[in-house]
Amino acid sequence: MMGNATIRFVGAYFLPGADMSAAPESIWVEITRKASTWRGEVQLRLKDLNIKNLRGICPFLDMGMSDRAANQRLMQQLMEDLQGNRIPIGYYFDEMGAVHLPDGSLGFIRGDTFCPGDFAHPYLIDQEIGDIELCGDSSSSAQHILMILRMLPPQALLVMAYVILTSVRSLVIGCGVGLQAILYITGKNGIGKSQLAKRMAIFYRRKKTGKPVGIVEADSTNAATDCMLHLMRDMPVVVDDLCLSSGRETERKRREQGARLVRKGTSEMPTIKKLGSKTVELRCNAGIILTAEFTMETESDLNRCLIVPMTDYLDLPGELTPQLIGDAIRLFSTWFAANSETELNRLKRELTNGDWRQGMPHRIRTSYTCLRWAFQSLITALDPDNRLPECSNPLLKQMDKALKIAWAAHMQMGKRILETVPRGNLAAVLYDGKKNDAFNLATNPKKLAKYSGIIWQKDLCLKPDALVQYVLTQPGFHNWTRNRIIQELKDIGALVLQEENASTVHIDKDLPRVYRIRLDVLKDMAEYY
Repeated sequence: MMGNATIRFVGAYFLPGADMSAAPESIWVEITRKASTWRGEVQLRLKDLNIKNLRGICPFLDMGMSDRAANQRLMQQLMEDLQGNRIPIGYYFDEMGAVHLPDGSLGFIRGDTFCPGDFAHPYLIDQEIGDIELCGDSSSSAQHILMILRMLPPQALLVMAYVILTSVRSLVIGCGVGLQAILYITGKNGIGKSQLAKRMAIFYRRKKTGKPVGIVEADSTNAATDCMLHLMRDMPVVVDDLCLSSGRETERKRREQGARLVRKGTSEMPTIKKLGSKTVELRCNAGIILTAEFTMETESDLNRCLIVPMTDYLDLPGELTPQLIGDAIRLFSTWFAANSETELNRLKRELTNGDWRQGMPHRIRTSYTCLRWAFQSLITALDPDNRLPECSNPLLKQMDKALKIAWAAHMQMGKRILETVPRGNLAAVLYDGKKNDAFNLATNPKKLAKYSGIIWQKDLCLKPDALVQYVLTQPGFHNWTRNRIIQELKDIGALVLQEENASTVHIDKDLPRVYRIRLDVLKDMAEYY
């Protein structure tokens, strides 16, 4: 090419399945300065191939023509070189995770690593993904990994299983399984939730800076979190530290953030974002791991979670490192690439098998089945011929124990949620209480002092403490105050008032004061949810 430098195309890369006789997706360009030893290289998407971008690595570049003419000449040269078979061609990978190749084989992009490692074709990984490095160096043997897993407590096994499930998430969903689950690590402050998540799920880092990849703080912006969840396809993302707060508004925002992430991580619908002048769709391609001091507030959100309950600080072995987890991901990815069809068919069979999942709602049953399946696949990948039954067999039993612990915590949380959901309004609660004989009512007014109340002239008369204590024990009414209860009864016209500035009445001389509540109004105003 004319000017003060020679521009040469040294590689053209196509998306898997693309027409390799057409324009490539990405190219590798070499620039050599004439009459000098200076040389530079750059990877560009085809849409970014222009003189302006080439000057980014070669500021002195002068083609001896207008930039517009130079750009046209660049494209002409590229197509001529491609048609003359003068440029080596290969595959271009622009996203993380599983990738189907034209020959029918399966591979995995794990940051800058392609699994299986013996892939024979030339390939190029997108620069943003290529700056992400999978920890480890394949030095951890399968036997060593199994031995470390044997040392882990149930909570850690649940995290490991979710990490493995996440690594093939797109394949599981792609074969028709309705997987809708995030991992929810919950427990009080200072108990080691973050340590557990980081030790087991943060095994990627930036090559340039060494900074961990795949973790965001709970107070990060929604836009930053959504971009991370989009990029980290078939990878775990830890959203850390959804903690309680002394500030009511701060805690409300954290609970809302937790609920948003649960819905985001289990929805197929993309988030529409404006990035600069472009409008893009950001899908959640990652497996979300939340660490939180509180539990979900609705049954719907809870049923989208796989629970990891923590009650005590976990003693994790020192050998449990990002390097070991990274090596486990390499081994598993290589094995799964060769056995994906068998394993995905096994998952479909297990989803139709009842056994240990009796009584679980469909969505939860699917999530727990997938988690158990993923762990079994990992054990098989590490010990395919069952040569280490002293490790493999006990691990499978430990996983079943871990799943039972998780399910027990799930049911307990569900019970708490139901206790906070009112079955009706205050009128309905009190009317049902009367119908179900919830009040210890006297039949003789003279004995009222020994009872909670009495039916007087077809009205329900209750002592103040009896009314308040009953209401506070009803689902959804735990936080009601006495004043709120009385004001509600006044607002619906159910409370009989006899004296100014007094809500209680005397139904007879020398008898205790009571709240006199009209049963006919309660019946008419009762609403059930």
